[in-house]
Amino acid sequence: MNTKFHDLIILNRPDRIQVPIDDSKDYTIIPKIGEYVYKASPIAHTKGDIKEEVYAPLSGKYIETSTVGNYKYLEIENDYKEMNEKLRGTNKFLDHIPYEEFLDKLKMSGISDKNISIYTKYENSSKKSLLIDCLDNCIFYEKFIIENHLEELLEMIDAIYEINKLSNCIFVINKKDKKLKRLLEQRIGTYLNFKILPISERKKANKVSIIAKKLKITEQDVIQEKIRIILAMENLFKYNVPFIEKHVIIINGKENIPVKVKIGTKVSYVLSSLGINTNKYTLKTCDIDINIENQDIIIDSNVNEIII
Repeated sequence: MNTKFHDLIILNRPDRIQVPIDDSKDYTIIPKIGEYVYKASPIAHTKGDIKEEVYAPLSGKYIETSTVGNYKYLEIENDYKEMNEKLRGTNKFLDHIPYEEFLDKLKMSGISDKNISIYTKYENSSKKSLLIDCLDNCIFYEKFIIENHLEELLEMIDAIYEINKLSNCIFVINKKDKKLKRLLEQRIGTYLNFKILPISERKKANKVSIIAKKLKITEQDVIQEKIRIILAMENLFKYNVPFIEKHVIIINGKENIPVKVKIGTKVSYVLSSLGINTNKYTLKTCDIDINIENQDIIIDSNVNEIII
């Protein structure tokens, strides 16, 4: 298996994007057709206590809305200016964020896991341990993010640990991945109560129960978090930037090409930008593989890899 990567390619100039919105959550669309939207501005929000927001990945004119199944797609025409309505501040000391502010920001963030707001993972203050999942369905994506963004990941993980007053943080990795184990061992030494747990591939479905048994706690005491979610949270809390862009690994034979795209970008734009001509590929998320043929799929926050 070739785990070497090309340099990261930024693909941020599609003519249009189509931002996906889960219509089953009863979203209210904010702009009117024809209105100008700024990059990172809210374009839709849910009703109720958890006011989840969806943000514009680029600036331009809101053209139209289409509906496919349970999803609406807000189409925005790119003006190529990347205009922000206002400058966004930064938080240099992430662990100094009060717990209530942490929760309030997650409510609005739009960051979700399996279409469930991650706010629900943290609203119970009795949680004891954080499980960082480095053993999911997307091997190349995990490796690229960890190898290239480990410092940012660790800073956010430490903040989650401190803000929620947790007792343990466990990195679950494939026991065959000696390189990742060495990399983590070199970096987590300064973080108290951060540990590495190598497990076999066949046991990965039971990782939460393994952790709970090892720590002598219940499974309900464990917060399980994915690498892509940690990276999104780091952008949100440190730079006040919502989840509007996504790293995706294009696996084309022996080539592993990391790209960074706007959420709502068509796969066809990504592939044509890389000189790849095909209408057949496999989308990989943290949990499943989806075989695609003769469809122009929109990249959402769940897509981690595309196999040609």
